[in-house]
Amino acid sequence: MTDDIQPGVEDISLSRKHSIEHNNGNEEQHRAKRVNVSNPATEQDEQIAVVSERDVGIIAYVNPDLKPIEGGIIKQRYSDFHVREVARGGQVCRITSLQPPKEEEGGGTLYALYKEQEAEKNDQSGQLKQSRLAKEEEEKKARQSQYQQEKQQASEQTSGWNVNEEQNTKLLALLGADGLETLKTLWTQGAKPKQEGRDDRFVNMLPLTDKQQRTEAHQLVREAFNSLLLTEHTDVKAEDGTSQSAIRIRWGSGRPEQRRAAKQDKRDKPDNDRLPPYIHFLMQKTNRDSQDALNILARSLGLMHGGGGGGKPVKDISVAGTKDKRGVTVQQVALKRGRRTLDDLWRMANGLHRNVGRADFRGKGQELINAVSRRGDRGIRIAHLRYADDQLHLGQLEGNEFEIVLRNVKVNERSTVDAAMEVLKTRGFINYYGMQRFGTSTISTHKIGIALLKGDYKGAVELIMSPRQGDPENAQQAREAYQQGKFDEFLSLIPNFYVGERSIVSRMKADRYAFPQGQNPSSLSNIDWKKYFSALPRSLRTMYVHAFQSYIWNSLASKRAQDFGLQAPIVGDYVWLKGEESYVEVGAGDEDEDEDARLNAVVNGTATSNSFGKKQVKIIEDEAELSKYTIHDVMIPSPGSQVQIPQTSWMFEPYQRILQEEGLRVEDLENAGKQSPELALTGDYRALLHLPKNVSYDLVRYTDANVNLVQSDEDKILGLEAPPKPVGFDEPVDPATPSFVALILRFTLGVSAYATMAIREILKQETSSNHQRELTMRGEDQIRK
Repeated sequence: MTDDIQPGVEDISLSRKHSIEHNNGNEEQHRAKRVNVSNPATEQDEQIAVVSERDVGIIAYVNPDLKPIEGGIIKQRYSDFHVREVARGGQVCRITSLQPPKEEEGGGTLYALYKEQEAEKNDQSGQLKQSRLAKEEEEKKARQSQYQQEKQQASEQTSGWNVNEEQNTKLLALLGADGLETLKTLWTQGAKPKQEGRDDRFVNMLPLTDKQQRTEAHQLVREAFNSLLLTEHTDVKAEDGTSQSAIRIRWGSGRPEQRRAAKQDKRDKPDNDRLPPYIHFLMQKTNRDSQDALNILARSLGLMHGGGGGGKPVKDISVAGTKDKRGVTVQQVALKRGRRTLDDLWRMANGLHRNVGRADFRGKGQELINAVSRRGDRGIRIAHLRYADDQLHLGQLEGNEFEIVLRNVKVNERSTVDAAMEVLKTRGFINYYGMQRFGTSTISTHKIGIALLKGDYKGAVELIMSPRQGDPENAQQAREAYQQGKFDEFLSLIPNFYVGERSIVSRMKADRYAFPQGQNPSSLSNIDWKKYFSALPRSLRTMYVHAFQSYIWNSLASKRAQDFGLQAPIVGDYVWLKGEESYVEVGAGDEDEDEDARLNAVVNGTATSNSFGKKQVKIIEDEAELSKYTIHDVMIPSPGSQVQIPQTSWMFEPYQRILQEEGLRVEDLENAGKQSPELALTGDYRALLHLPKNVSYDLVRYTDANVNLVQSDEDKILGLEAPPKPVGFDEPVDPATPSFVALILRFTLGVSAYATMAIREILKQETSSNHQRELTMRGEDQIRK
């Protein structure tokens, strides 16, 4: 750290001057880019303007006087962004083994088989493999011999009616004379060959009302026909037309040894019913969003018939947090197991034959050793399976550990980075809702929220359906078709992940009589726009008004920083009470770092309420109270029906001004739920600053932009794509070989904080997706690929 940087000590007047100048620069230009919500259909040029940090209230820095760091591209490669969930209790979710669960961990025979195959793989003499092959050949011959014996026995048994007199008498009583003759025919004809298709022949017993009689009837058929005929319950109509329970007799499907294998499977799991109802495990996913990864996992487990199609959540799988697609992430997952064991889950998730690991089948066992020596299929890997008593709930975590590569950083002195990292470590960063919170398109989600709070459902729908910069060509064509009232063409063109647009137009298509083809829906009168907005998934509808809350929070946080600095609490601040009597109690925020992932959860229906915890706050009314608190106790409110800002607070006037500029009143937020329950805003409190834990960094040089500079947990275990030995920033550079500098960041954040806002504090540059794309395109490391 350089001598002229003193963390914790800042010239307030200088900070305010710098922030105000920064805030006022090109302000008119930015205002011109904002969307006119009252008439969005005629403001197309303004709508395609790129949404910047300033547009959503992100303006200030903890220490604006530090020198900005040029470059530093966020997520240039998905492998540059690694996230590991931090579970309750502080344990980082890190994969350290790919092996099947051991017996002492609750596993079955799978781990022992894996160790046998591992020993065979490492046996250079080949004796273990020869022994296994010889043993498998003996087992194969034994199975074939047993099958021939059983086939011969079955042939002898079905060649005639070999039922003894006592059994025959009982069957006659259960079936009647005609039924007994039908059973004799069924038996003597034998089972229908599997190649001929399904065997639909059967005979029904007379109705039995007594449970004990039914149990004895099942047992009689098993004993009389050596379990070759099966019995099952069915309903038959009595003479009076009522339905009665009866027993049906038919040939069983599959060979006897196959049915015995199924019974053996149950005997292999004698304590299954006494095991806990859930299985918890870690899942690493690579460049996939959470719901996509969970759907792939569900399909491998045979769960998709009950949900999960079309982006819907699978009810038997739960998670503690959603994770961004563009990255390598490790998180907790819980499965309602049914009768599945740890071995079953591990085997199915790794795509192994269902019999691998059972004592009576080894034919495809070699696949097991491959599962722990190769990357997981489709970018998904599960590990560390254990039984658990409960499922997981969103928010049931302490935070996330980040390891992030910022490529092509332009620094000449390490002291520049040292100073920025010291501020992050000792003072933290402004806890802004990041750009992801406001969507990645050129129309911010909070603008749609403003229209909704005004009751302008037409304006909200028009903003959702408006053309926007960055749309793929088919989406652009679809939006043009919509403006011409061509709903079928729209639905055939728009990508499936445009969930909101598809929902609205699908509902309009159902009411085609109200929308003449060739006319822009916006030009029509007497349209129930609330009806079509309500076609959106419920959680997506609420997202827009919550985004406006976030915009207010960001704006108030910026005002606090630029007018009063960020050294200490002031009169009029809300502060967090740690263990004191509660003055106000409301739900805490639950946002994960990357809002793109959270929005996917919203769209897919897996998002839940904001109330994962409670924060108790009070407002400082007297200077005598200031010494009790630090700047890290200061909270900024997101107003709503349960959160009011006193007129005596510094926040009151800027809050009122923000609402007035957007054509809103305080009552509009407090009463939003009256027009539609999902728009209700209760309000909450969020810490002004977030202080990361475990902060560290490296500056390294690299020459190839396509080489990974950080390794995933899976690749570390497999020994794949190990990062090249880093060339230290301070080491001599070969002038003949162009090299670039990467800043590798490591820190841990709570669940409500955004890593992009921490990076912003370090680099002092825009974090919007458009700006990052521009940095990538003009980066020297990309040009020289």
